[in-house]
Amino acid sequence: MKLIWEKSLEIGYPDIDNQHKELLERINYFFESVNSGATKEEVIRILDFLEKYTNDHCKLEEEIQRKYNYGKYNQQCIQHQVFRNHLQDIRYIYESYGVTGAVINYMQQKILDFWNYHIQKLDKDFGRFLKEKCKVTI
Repeated sequence: MKLIWEKSLEIGYPDIDNQHKELLERINYFFESVNSGATKEEVIRILDFLEKYTNDHCKLEEEIQRKYNYGKYNQQCIQHQVFRNHLQDIRYIYESYGVTGAVINYMQQKILDFWNYHIQKLDKDFGRFLKEKCKVTI
Protein backbone atom coordinates (compact mmCIF):
# COMPACT_ATOMS: atom_id res chain seq x y z
CA MET A 1 0.00 0.00 0.00
CA LYS A 2 1.26 3.42 -0.87
CA LEU A 3 -0.72 6.58 -0.31
CA ILE A 4 -0.26 9.20 -3.00
CA TRP A 5 -0.51 12.91 -2.35
CA GLU A 6 -2.64 14.74 -4.87
CA LYS A 7 -3.31 18.44 -5.10
CA SER A 8 -7.02 17.63 -4.79
CA LEU A 9 -6.36 16.65 -1.15
CA GLU A 10 -5.30 20.16 -0.20
CA ILE A 11 -7.76 22.02 1.99
CA GLY A 12 -6.19 25.40 1.26
CA TYR A 13 -4.60 25.97 4.66
CA PRO A 14 -0.85 25.53 4.09
CA ASP A 15 0.12 24.45 7.62
CA ILE A 16 -2.48 21.70 7.59
CA ASP A 17 -1.75 20.69 3.99
CA ASN A 18 1.97 20.43 4.73
CA GLN A 19 1.31 18.33 7.81
CA HIS A 20 -0.97 16.04 5.81
CA LYS A 21 1.81 15.57 3.24
CA GLU A 22 4.33 14.78 5.96
CA LEU A 23 1.92 12.37 7.64
CA LEU A 24 1.34 10.62 4.33
CA GLU A 25 5.09 10.28 3.72
CA ARG A 26 5.63 8.87 7.21
CA ILE A 27 2.75 6.42 6.87
CA ASN A 28 4.25 5.22 3.59
CA TYR A 29 7.65 4.91 5.27
CA PHE A 30 6.08 2.91 8.08
CA PHE A 31 4.56 0.40 5.65
CA GLU A 32 7.74 0.22 3.57
CA SER A 33 9.67 -0.54 6.76
CA VAL A 34 7.23 -3.20 7.94
CA ASN A 35 7.11 -4.85 4.51
CA SER A 36 10.88 -4.79 4.04
CA GLY A 37 11.65 -6.48 7.34
CA ALA A 38 12.96 -3.49 9.31
CA THR A 39 14.00 -4.20 12.85
CA LYS A 40 11.39 -4.06 15.58
CA GLU A 41 13.23 -1.08 17.09
CA GLU A 42 13.00 0.84 13.79
CA VAL A 43 9.30 0.14 13.38
CA ILE A 44 8.63 1.20 16.98
CA ARG A 45 10.62 4.39 16.38
CA ILE A 46 8.45 5.17 13.36
CA LEU A 47 5.29 4.49 15.36
CA ASP A 48 6.60 6.80 18.09
CA PHE A 49 7.00 9.54 15.51
CA LEU A 50 3.57 8.89 13.96
CA GLU A 51 1.88 9.07 17.34
CA LYS A 52 3.59 12.32 18.31
CA TYR A 53 3.13 13.89 14.89
CA THR A 54 -0.54 12.89 14.84
CA ASN A 55 -1.07 14.47 18.26
CA ASP A 56 0.62 17.69 17.15
CA HIS A 57 -1.32 17.77 13.90
CA CYS A 58 -4.69 17.15 15.56
CA LYS A 59 -3.95 19.85 18.11
CA LEU A 60 -3.28 22.37 15.32
CA GLU A 61 -6.44 21.43 13.41
CA GLU A 62 -8.56 21.60 16.54
CA GLU A 63 -7.13 24.99 17.54
CA ILE A 64 -8.00 26.42 14.11
CA GLN A 65 -11.46 24.85 14.22
CA ARG A 66 -12.14 26.39 17.64
CA LYS A 67 -10.81 29.76 16.47
CA TYR A 68 -13.33 29.86 13.59
CA ASN A 69 -16.14 28.14 15.51
CA TYR A 70 -16.32 25.24 13.05
CA GLY A 71 -19.65 23.44 13.39
CA LYS A 72 -18.17 19.96 12.95
CA TYR A 73 -15.47 20.47 15.57
CA ASN A 74 -16.76 17.65 17.80
CA GLN A 75 -16.92 15.23 14.87
CA GLN A 76 -13.33 16.14 13.98
CA CYS A 77 -12.18 15.59 17.58
CA ILE A 78 -13.84 12.18 17.67
CA GLN A 79 -12.18 11.17 14.40
CA HIS A 80 -8.81 12.40 15.64
CA GLN A 81 -9.19 10.21 18.72
CA VAL A 82 -10.24 7.26 16.55
CA PHE A 83 -7.01 7.62 14.56
CA ARG A 84 -4.93 7.89 17.74
CA ASN A 85 -6.62 4.70 18.93
CA HIS A 86 -5.85 2.99 15.61
CA LEU A 87 -2.18 3.87 16.02
CA GLN A 88 -2.19 2.48 19.56
CA ASP A 89 -3.91 -0.70 18.33
CA ILE A 90 -1.37 -1.04 15.54
CA ARG A 91 1.46 -0.69 18.06
CA TYR A 92 -0.07 -3.28 20.37
CA ILE A 93 -0.72 -5.76 17.57
CA TYR A 94 2.75 -5.26 16.10
CA GLU A 95 4.44 -5.66 19.49
CA SER A 96 2.31 -8.70 20.34
CA TYR A 97 2.30 -10.58 17.05
CA GLY A 98 5.01 -9.10 14.86
CA VAL A 99 4.52 -8.89 11.13
CA THR A 100 2.10 -11.29 9.52
CA GLY A 101 -0.09 -10.91 6.48
CA ALA A 102 -3.14 -10.46 8.69
CA VAL A 103 -1.40 -7.82 10.80
CA ILE A 104 -0.27 -5.87 7.75
CA ASN A 105 -3.76 -6.06 6.22
CA TYR A 106 -5.31 -4.83 9.46
CA MET A 107 -2.87 -1.93 9.74
CA GLN A 108 -3.31 -0.91 6.13
CA GLN A 109 -7.09 -1.02 6.33
CA LYS A 110 -7.23 1.12 9.48
CA ILE A 111 -4.90 3.73 7.97
CA LEU A 112 -6.67 3.71 4.62
CA ASP A 113 -10.11 4.00 6.22
CA PHE A 114 -8.97 7.02 8.19
CA TRP A 115 -7.27 8.63 5.21
CA ASN A 116 -10.28 8.18 2.96
CA TYR A 117 -12.84 9.38 5.45
CA HIS A 118 -11.03 11.97 7.48
CA ILE A 119 -8.64 13.61 5.07
CA GLN A 120 -10.67 13.30 1.89
CA LYS A 121 -14.05 14.12 3.43
CA LEU A 122 -13.94 15.82 6.83
CA ASP A 123 -10.85 17.93 6.26
CA LYS A 124 -11.95 18.89 2.76
CA ASP A 125 -15.23 20.09 4.28
CA PHE A 126 -13.25 22.08 6.84
CA GLY A 127 -11.25 23.67 4.04
CA ARG A 128 -14.44 24.68 2.24
CA PHE A 129 -15.76 26.12 5.50
CA LEU A 130 -12.63 28.23 5.95
CA LYS A 131 -12.84 29.53 2.40
CA GLU A 132 -16.58 30.10 2.12
CA LYS A 133 -17.90 30.89 5.57
CA CYS A 134 -14.96 32.61 7.15
CA LYS A 135 -13.46 34.15 4.03
CA VAL A 136 -10.07 32.94 5.17
CA THR A 137 -7.44 33.80 2.61
CA ILE A 138 -4.30 31.80 2.70
